[in-house]
Amino acid sequence: PVLKEDTKKELEGLDGVKAVIGDALEAADVIGVLDGCDAVVSTLGRSSVDDESGIDYKGNMNFIENAGILGVTRMVFVTSIGCGDSKDALAPETYAVLEK
Repeated sequence: PVLKEDTKKELEGLDGVKAVIGDALEAADVIGVLDGCDAVVSTLGRSSVDDESGIDYKGNMNFIENAGILGVTRMVFVTSIGCGDSKDALAPETYAVLEK
């Protein structure tokens, strides 16, 4: 799901992309989006270090859990972790897992 109408319009211009307005923090919105899909691309992430919305964790977990339930077998997660000074925002254990 996307939150802005202008983002939706831009994404719908891409071949094979279906964009809908929704909230990734709401499982019902995520289920509605995933139903009938065969793949998911997630670019969910914090908008700033101070962002406490949980979108990067809870939002992605809503996709992972519900994709499994609905039989979606392909998922791609895009991240900017490691770009610039963002490495320092992570716990060392988290970065170690991502390095593998």
